[in-house]
Formats: sequence, C-alpha cells, structure tokens
Amino acid sequence: MEWRNDPQVMDQMTSFLKNQKVDLGNLLESLHDHNDGSPLFMFMQIYGMFVFRFTDHLKEQTESDALGLTLADISNHPTVQNMVAGMIQKQVDRGINHE
Repeated sequence: MEWRNDPQVMDQMTSFLKNQKVDLGNLLESLHDHNDGSPLFMFMQIYGMFVFRFTDHLKEQTESDALGLTLADISNHPTVQNMVAGMIQKQVDRGINHE
C-alpha cells in the first residue's frame, strides 16, 4: 500500500502539520527580516507554505485531496519554479561544459 493511502500515515501527518502551524508561523515571522534568499530560507518558505496550504485545504477537502492540492500549489509557486529552473540550468550548463 502506498503511504498516501494508509489512513494511519495520513492521520499522523495531519496531526503533525496542524500542531506545528502556529509555532512555525511565529518562527517564519521572526525570520522574515533576515531572509537573504539563501537555500535555507527558501526551504523554510516552501515548508511553511506546505504546512499552511495543507491545513487550509483540509477545511474543505479530504486528507489525500488536500495533499494533492498543496503539492500543486507549491509546484506553481514562483520560488519553487525559480529553484527548479536554476537546477535545470545548472544541469544544462554542465552538459555543455559552461560551469
């Protein structure tokens, strides 16, 4: 069985994400003025988006649907798209020896 179809896994993930939303929001708010665009800050932004979007989608969706919608939201976010574009460009540059 895939983990997304395991009710115990989904219940644990939902509980974990709901329980950390407030603390994570406080941390991200405190870090906001120090955001230098480094990979660590981008990761924190994406993780925060995951937590907040997932818990928001849960208000009207099942857990598995909320997860799918959350992943779609994140995939379409400019920060993620820029990171992916940068990784692809590095691979292209390596492939044509422009490092």
